[in-house]
Amino acid sequence: MKLAVIAPPNALGVVATMRASFHLVLAQYVEDPTYNAFYRSAHRRGDFIMLDNGAGESSMLTMPALLKAASLVWADEITLPDVIGDCDETLRVASEALPMIPLHKRAMCPHGSSWGEWERCAIELMKMGCATICIGRYDRLPDGRFPAFKIIEKHQWHWNHHIHLFGCFEPPIRATRLELAAAPWLRSMDTGAPIAYAQQGRILDDGPHASLQWNVPFHSRVAEQNIERLTDVCNGA
Repeated sequence: MKLAVIAPPNALGVVATMRASFHLVLAQYVEDPTYNAFYRSAHRRGDFIMLDNGAGESSMLTMPALLKAASLVWADEITLPDVIGDCDETLRVASEALPMIPLHKRAMCPHGSSWGEWERCAIELMKMGCATICIGRYDRLPDGRFPAFKIIEKHQWHWNHHIHLFGCFEPPIRATRLELAAAPWLRSMDTGAPIAYAQQGRILDDGPHASLQWNVPFHSRVAEQNIERLTDVCNGA
């Protein structure tokens, strides 16, 4: 499974040092010239650029702004608009965006107030067509993301779609191992945890949850260790 490390501009040098080749770009920060220049350069190297729409941070961009962000970083994949926890609104906003994003660039994230609604949303999104199914954290639904894995396997969507995890659960190392064991077909996962923990001078799984802060000081060596450790887990260690 590929790992995309979410990093603010002051930590992008660490991402470069670790030679990551898969990236999740936060659309709400793309206007920052340092931020978008890094990912434009990564694209020129042949790295894969996935663009988030901002919904997870309650700052989802309008479609014109999202398309502009995609062009700034030369995104290979664009997360279509979605509404967290709401199946019908997710279907509505995703359908409106379809004509503006080609199928091979579409990443869609199902939502619902129950796993039954989530499955209904996913079925309808698959009818619309996409390249990648995104699985959020769904903190209000029971049993973590494991029910989503089972639904995807039931419909065999992992046979002809990429599957991406938005964020990781705590503790990151153990949670990622469990999810990958349950769904070895996962393509990728993004998280800011390696940098967030390093902002507190901590290694991954050391103590309570750490939230990523934008452009605060961090311990670069600890960040490198955290990225290396989580990358190893994503590679099956």
